[in-house]
Amino acid sequence: MEAVILAAGRGSRLQALSACKPLTPLLGTTLLERNLRLAISAGARRVIVVTGYRHEDIRQWKNRLPLRIRKCVELVHNPHWSSTENGYSLAQAASHLSGRFLILMADHVYSLELLRTLVECDPQDGAVLAVDRRLGRDGIDPQDATKVRLECGRITALGKNLQRADAYDTGAFLCSTALLPMLDCLRQSADTRLSGVMQTLADAGKLLVCDVGHAYWQDVDTPADLSAAREGLLASLSGGKQADGPVSRYLNRPCSRWISRRVADTGISPNMVSWLVFALSSLAALLAASASWWLTYILAGVLIQLASVLDGCDGELARLRAQSSDYGGWLDAILDRYGDAALIAALTWQAMNGDGPSAFWLGMAALAGSFMASYSAHKSDRLLKESLRIGRDLRMLVLALGVALQQPAAALWLLAIAMNLTVCVRVYKLRHVM
Repeated sequence: MEAVILAAGRGSRLQALSACKPLTPLLGTTLLERNLRLAISAGARRVIVVTGYRHEDIRQWKNRLPLRIRKCVELVHNPHWSSTENGYSLAQAASHLSGRFLILMADHVYSLELLRTLVECDPQDGAVLAVDRRLGRDGIDPQDATKVRLECGRITALGKNLQRADAYDTGAFLCSTALLPMLDCLRQSADTRLSGVMQTLADAGKLLVCDVGHAYWQDVDTPADLSAAREGLLASLSGGKQADGPVSRYLNRPCSRWISRRVADTGISPNMVSWLVFALSSLAALLAASASWWLTYILAGVLIQLASVLDGCDGELARLRAQSSDYGGWLDAILDRYGDAALIAALTWQAMNGDGPSAFWLGMAALAGSFMASYSAHKSDRLLKESLRIGRDLRMLVLALGVALQQPAAALWLLAIAMNLTVCVRVYKLRHVM
């Protein structure tokens, strides 16, 4: 599958905030980069960005992208952008397309859920349009939005001035190659609107419907729209993650969401947060291992819990900006394991000072259980629905309390039992589902 992002327009209503509308900042990234990353996450192996106004700005933006993203992007310029509509821009990309493809608008904000729902559809020998039946939803100007009329799972009419409408056009299409000959003809047509092409498909009964009313999207034409998109995306953090344990859900997430909202517009990347969490864990381990004053123990405990809270921010920022990646997840997991090892080693050292060399084996049991609990979660989170998930959030809280209260042996005993028991339960349950 390929994707086309239309980014040729001037965007005059947003120029008070940004000279180039597709490169308008939103939560630490740009509208265009967000949609590019989402298209790739939804399965596009190549993304064609059709430029027009300020083409050179977008070319420079492409050159600054990470290599793994940049190699998927191809720029196509519409030299007649000022005198033609978005359908003509799409026609410029026709010769670069070889299979079914997504069409996205650079000035729309989509959720990954919306795109994944759309790409599961079958465009047959036409196209599928993602529509939203929530005509009364906040953030969408009904006078400015493109609306559609539906009948038996197909679109019969679309446009901004429909007298009777059933849904909004979200600006996201999944198209078959049957659309390509129509785009070639559009170059000689007086009507260069994309909606005109889609109306022709609708008249032939070939414009199908994908209802995405459960997913977030926002058309961004004005500063008010941009603010609505920002708040809409930030509101998506309220749900947390399905794999959150009780400590994350009720203690860490409210704090991490508060922090993420305040750093979302900065240049702080998710990977920077992962490294910061590792640095805090290492500092806490150093303080815990060398502490001799009660205030130092408390400070180390506070740092451990702060690291646990911040451990949720990297994923939250990645989801907000559509910057989730296999590398980011892998790096986070690696640094978390090093942080766990440092903290458990520090508590083991303290326990050995009080209880003698036998505490070494207690520390090894806690370390092994902690690592295996994290390793086994990779499978159990996908295959099991644990009513009480034992994970890193609980482990970090136990470590923080064990250090702050100067009870390292008790904390290690609790970790050794809880983590290893969790692994045993997962081994038992997974034998039925793997």
